[in-house]
Amino acid sequence: MTVQEKLLTAEDLAAMPDDGKRHELVKGRLVEMSPPKLQHGILQTLVARFISAYADEHKLGLTFTEVGCILSRNPDNVRAPDVAFLAEGRLKSVDFGAYLPVAPDLVVEIVSPGDAASEIIDKINEYFEEDTRLMWLFYPQRRQVYVYKSPEDIQVVNIDGILDGGDVLPGFKLPLRDVFQGLGE
Repeated sequence: MTVQEKLLTAEDLAAMPDDGKRHELVKGRLVEMSPPKLQHGILQTLVARFISAYADEHKLGLTFTEVGCILSRNPDNVRAPDVAFLAEGRLKSVDFGAYLPVAPDLVVEIVSPGDAASEIIDKINEYFEEDTRLMWLFYPQRRQVYVYKSPEDIQVVNIDGILDGGDVLPGFKLPLRDVFQGLGE
């Protein structure tokens, strides 16, 4: 006799008591996330600050950190990107008391040394399958960002390069040196 594992839903995850730990749902299975180290947290704050200031000034949308985003159902995938941006026009149907029911327009993930390449690829595919338009993967140790316009359209930007917001954040330019200098050399 085979016992079938009960998969969790986004609603199950939302109803869980706050135990002080970060969780995501991957194919209905609860995945505990390690708390970020200081460098990760600083980088996350700096990137969010740059994007938010620009988006607010130009009234483009909302920037947020570690908000649950429902990427698929049956089984449910709920991811919490390090930093994300959702365009103004997509905010009208959002319930601010729940998980975001759509993928963000821009997703920023900060890659830790222990992150498995297969898990990173899975995340990239999940976001783009649900209409994310731009994804930035920061590699702090290398001082590089991998810019994804799709899972196949990838550009590597080094510390002397500039991140471009493309059609997601029109006119946004962020010199990587400005971000990485906040981490110390």
